[in-house]
Amino acid sequence: MMKFVILCFSLSNTLVEGSTNLFDGYKKRSGLIADVPAAILSNEVEFPLVGLGVGNLQSDRVENMIYEGLKGENRIRLFDTSQVAGVDNEIIQGIKSGTKRFKEADGIDDRVQVHLVTKIRHTYLGYERTKFAVKSILQTYSPVLKDSNIDFRIHFLIHHPRCIDSVDGMDCEKDEDELPGKVKRVGSAPHLGDGDAWKESWRALEDLYSSDDYPAISSIGVSNFSVEEMDELLGLSRVKPHLVQMNISSLIEDTTLVDRCKMHDTHIVVFNVMEHIVMRAAGTPRAFKSVALTGDALSNGRNAANPGQIILKWLTQNGISIIPRTHDLDHLSENSVGALARLSDISSNANIVLQKAVEAIHMGVDLDEDPRVQMSFYASDGDIFLYRYKENLADQTYVAYVGKGNSAKIWVNPNDTFRVYNAYDPKLFKDYVLLEHDGDDRHIAVGSL
Repeated sequence: MMKFVILCFSLSNTLVEGSTNLFDGYKKRSGLIADVPAAILSNEVEFPLVGLGVGNLQSDRVENMIYEGLKGENRIRLFDTSQVAGVDNEIIQGIKSGTKRFKEADGIDDRVQVHLVTKIRHTYLGYERTKFAVKSILQTYSPVLKDSNIDFRIHFLIHHPRCIDSVDGMDCEKDEDELPGKVKRVGSAPHLGDGDAWKESWRALEDLYSSDDYPAISSIGVSNFSVEEMDELLGLSRVKPHLVQMNISSLIEDTTLVDRCKMHDTHIVVFNVMEHIVMRAAGTPRAFKSVALTGDALSNGRNAANPGQIILKWLTQNGISIIPRTHDLDHLSENSVGALARLSDISSNANIVLQKAVEAIHMGVDLDEDPRVQMSFYASDGDIFLYRYKENLADQTYVAYVGKGNSAKIWVNPNDTFRVYNAYDPKLFKDYVLLEHDGDDRHIAVGSL
C-alpha cells in the first residue's frame, strides 16, 4: 500500500516564543531598566545596543520621536546627534517629557538612564576649541542633567578628523567664517593647519573625561576615522577610544578597521543601515531572499519580520550598536528594542548566511545561487533509499542509502523535493518538500513507511 505525505518545513514552528540571547546575562544596574540590552564598554559603562538617530531629522519632529521612543513598548534609551545638527533644545524637551511619561505609565520610581551621543564639529577641532565645545554642550544640557527623573549620560565623539571640502555638508572657509567671534578667538582655524588638529582635540577629550568636574561624560570616541587615523590615535592616546562610529559600509568593507576596534575593545556603533543595505536589497534578489527567509524563521509565529529588522537584529546580536534614523512612528516601533526582542535568536548558521547576504547586497553582486540549508534524514525504523527530484517524478536522482539508526546529511535548496523509499518495498515512500528555512541544520526522522 502506497503512503504519500507532503511535509512543509518552517523553522519558526520549532522556536520558543521570546527566546533571545540579546538579553542573556543582562543585569539591572545604574538606572537602566532590565529589558534594555547593552554592551559593556572598556571603561565598564553600559551602552545601549539599540538607539535612534535624531541629528538629521527635521527639527519639528525631534521632540516627538524621542518622546515616543522612550515609551515602554519601544524602550529606546540611546539617541544620536551632532553639534552641527542644532536640535539640542528639541532633544532636551523630548527626553524630559518622554522620561516623565514613561515613569508615570510604568510606575518607575528610580531615575531612568538615558544616553546621548553627540559629535564635535570639524570647526571646533583643536585643544581649546574642543574644550569650549564640550563645556558649551554640557551647559546646554543642564536641564536634563539636573532633572531628578533622569540619569543622563553623554558620549562625546570627534565627528571628522578634519574638514574636507568634497564631503557633503563641509565648506571649510565658509564654515569658519560663520563661527561666532568668541569661538574664533578661542583657537586658530583648524582647516588652515597641517590636518592634525584632531590630535589636540583628543587630548582635550581625554582631559575632560578624566576630570572629576564632568561626571556626565561617560565615554569618548571618534567617528569617520580611517584605520590609519585610528592607528595614530591608538598610538598617542592616554585614554583609548571607547566608541567608534562608522558607516555600515566601513563595517563590511574595512575589515582591518573592524579588527583594530576589536583588538582594543573599542565598541562599534553603525549608521546608514537602511540607506546602504535595506534600500538596495531589491537589486540582489537571491541575497534579499536569504534575509527574508531568515525573517520568516525568527518571527515566532507572528507576521514575518521585515528585512530591516532582521539586519538590525543581526548587528545587535553580534554586539554592534545601531542608531537607525526615521521620522515615521511605525518605523520607530519596528526598529525599537521591543520589536527586536520579540524576534528569536539568529543561529550560528543563519548568522553566516546573513553575513554573506548583507555583503552581497552592499556590493551589488548577488549570490550565485538561492540560499541553502543542511538537512539530515534519519532512518529511525528501517533502511531507506533517498532520492531528489524536481518537477518530473521520472527525473529522480539517487542521493543516499541510509541504514536503520543512521542518517545522511545533505545540502538542499528551498522547494527541493525528496522521496524516501522503504529499502525493500519501493511502493512505500514519503515525499518531503522544503518550503522555508533560515540556513539552519534540519533533522528529519523517517519512521516506518
